[in-house]
This record gives sequence, structure tokens and C-alpha cells, in this order.
Amino acid sequence: MSISIQFYNVFITHNGLKTDISISDYIDQIRDLDEEDRYKEGRKSSYSLLYMAQPDPNDFNTFDDRKVTFGDYRERKPFLGNRRTDRIDDITDDVVELTSAVFIPRSFQMVVQYNHFGARSNNIEEYLSKFLPRDDEQNSWGIEVIEISTSNAMNKIRRTNRIKSVEVTLNIRSEEMRNIIANMDEEEMGLIETLQYNAFGVSREYNASTASFSFGQGRYRNDTMDTAALIQILEDLDFESEAYAAIYVDYVNPDTNKPEKVNLKNEGVLKREILDDPLLDLTAHEIIADTISDSYYQQWQRLGRHFYQGYELVPVDFPGIYVPELLR
Repeated sequence: MSISIQFYNVFITHNGLKTDISISDYIDQIRDLDEEDRYKEGRKSSYSLLYMAQPDPNDFNTFDDRKVTFGDYRERKPFLGNRRTDRIDDITDDVVELTSAVFIPRSFQMVVQYNHFGARSNNIEEYLSKFLPRDDEQNSWGIEVIEISTSNAMNKIRRTNRIKSVEVTLNIRSEEMRNIIANMDEEEMGLIETLQYNAFGVSREYNASTASFSFGQGRYRNDTMDTAALIQILEDLDFESEAYAAIYVDYVNPDTNKPEKVNLKNEGVLKREILDDPLLDLTAHEIIADTISDSYYQQWQRLGRHFYQGYELVPVDFPGIYVPELLR
């Protein structure tokens, strides 16, 4: 079993500005919380920081890194059974999917395992942001996770003030698409889930292998779409998933002010593979985190370590984590 590893920059932000605060100090404070306080409800699932390896103070490379595991608690659970029997039993406990990551503060990086059913980069961003104070517009803290990309199209889309259209093509016959549909809760589906669900159903009825849906602006000047909402939809899509055959975005390039059309399936976050090794148990989250760290410093030669230099970082004092439950 090989494991896909993805590379991101991660910053603590203050009033929308990226800061030079060490993410490791912040993670240490979260890990010191009781397990109940580490659990957080997200927009689409529930998460917790379940594990952090003890750093080795004598290792010059990794003493400041943090090797962690996030848990994503599944809202819809499978069943227990036995092959060649009719057994179907409910799972009474919660089902948790694990995602291992390594945070490297010297280069403001997060190198993370790709797990389709576990926490992904936007989920980790949302989770970590929940421990920061947001008193008002003048004192708002957050976490920003930015993909280290083989191209910068998605970063331009994040900065654009006009998206003309978005077209998503689903790979109906992919296993990942079937799993996405199977795990949807019809009572809690948002816009993108509803569109996928309906497109999947119609395509299956007519035995089609793909289905598309799109958003577009009208013919009139004031028929503009909510750019921020569309960007959020794109952020929620998993570009790496086989469920999507194509994701086309027609937008105005903020650098040139000219229209461009890109297929985000061809853009992609910077990634590497950890190949199956009979000497390693790559189902154990601790070993996955250790292997990510070893590969980063050895085989991958600190891949992506310079990308943070493209951002302006402001020096500020960190206020510490904010957990309302501890203030009662």
C-alpha cells in the first residue's frame, strides 16, 4: 500500500495578515488540553488532535517539528458483518478516520498524508482555527493553509474578484464517487452535495459514465456571481479525487486583468508517494508520521521549503489559545 503525501504552507494570521508565529508552539498548547476540549465540531464533520509524538531535542533537523495525527469522526457509519453470512450489525462506537501530518515551522510547512475519508487540508485549517481568539474585526486570529502547487492557478483564483463560470464533471463509475454519494445525508446536503447527488442519480439512470453541472453568470453586467461563495465551493472539492474528471474555472486573472480558463484537475498540489515497504506498517499512524518526516529530510531533500519566502510575514505576539469552555 503506497501513501500519497501533499505539501502546504501554513500560517497563523492576525487580521488577515500572515504572521511569523511558530505553528509548533500553537500545536503544543492544543495538545496540552484535555481530550474533551481538543474535540471540535466542523462544518461537515467533527475533528480532534489525537496524537503528537514527543520531539527529540537532540535532533537538529526535527527538534522543532511536530508529528501529529488528526481524527475525523464519520457522520455516517458502515456496518459490521461476516463474509458468506447475512450478518449486518450496527457499530455502536464512533468511527474515526486518521490523518497523519508533520508541521515544519522553520519553513512554515505542513506535509500531510492524503486520506480521502479523513481530514484534509481545509478541514485541518478549520479545526486549528477554532482555538484562536476572534474578539472583533480588529483582533481576529486564524489559520491559513495554502497548497504548494505545481502551478499557481488556484492562488490566482483565490485573489480574483470575478469568476465567470465553474463547470464540474463527475466520474460516475469511480469508486470514490460512489462512496461520496453513499456517505451523503440527504437532510444536511448543501448546494454542491445536492448537485452531485442529482447528477449521479440521473447519470446512473441513463447508464452514463460522466455527468456535469455548472455555474455561470448572466448576460447582463449586474448578473455577477458571489465570488467568495464559489471559491469556498472550489476549496471544498478534492482535486485529487478520482470522483472528478474535470473542474473548469473561467475567471479574471487578478495579475493581468484578462480572462483565463483552467482545469484545476491539471493543477494539483505538490505531492510525493511513500511506497509500500514490507518492513513498515503503513497502517499505523505513528509510523506514517515518522516515515513522512524521514522522507522529507532524506529522499525529498526538504521539498518546498522555500515557498514561504513568497509571502510577507508580520511579527506579532501570540495571545495564546482560546477555549471558551475553560473560561466558565
